[in-house]
Amino acid sequence: MKRALERHVTAQARVIPVILRSVDWRETPFASLQVLPTDAKPITQWPDRDTAFFDVAQGIKKAAQDLLRNETVKSAIRLIDCTVPTPIGAPGDDIQIDYRLHNDSTGSITVWLGAVLVKDGKEFYNTEQDKVVRLDPGPLRTTRFLTIGNIPVPNRADDVAHLIGAVWYGPKSNGIESLRLATSNKIPVIITER
Repeated sequence: MKRALERHVTAQARVIPVILRSVDWRETPFASLQVLPTDAKPITQWPDRDTAFFDVAQGIKKAAQDLLRNETVKSAIRLIDCTVPTPIGAPGDDIQIDYRLHNDSTGSITVWLGAVLVKDGKEFYNTEQDKVVRLDPGPLRTTRFLTIGNIPVPNRADDVAHLIGAVWYGPKSNGIESLRLATSNKIPVIITER
């Protein structure tokens, strides 16, 4: 089960718990996953078990379609480059992030552009600042901004934070539906005092 859950987290597989009987499954490793049937109602409690099994089959079909769609999108979107023209700022400042993307598919795909500052092993980000972009087939250049939040100010001149740009399919704030398509290299950013 551990390997299956690891593959689920990396979107290589989908783990779908099916509740047959009443059981305390909310304290198990898969408690955070979407279970079937609908509303986690055990199959034995449905008035018609055929309807319950149909509900499970529909849920598995949707999960398989989502997994296939994610793989298609993942192979189509490329993050060519992510740059920060002015990699210096103080808490409250906006940092400009330039993205160069390419959509290799024949249709438009909507993605979320995210960014995170990493300092002393801690991540600082705000999903509300993620930018939603529609990628038509071919190349795209776009810009988004990240407001420097409450991040520790370095105590040495050579102490920097790192910015990592990311492209998500589905909003990052939704852990069940989101899929990270690509991330940039670490970009050094100097955080100064106000």
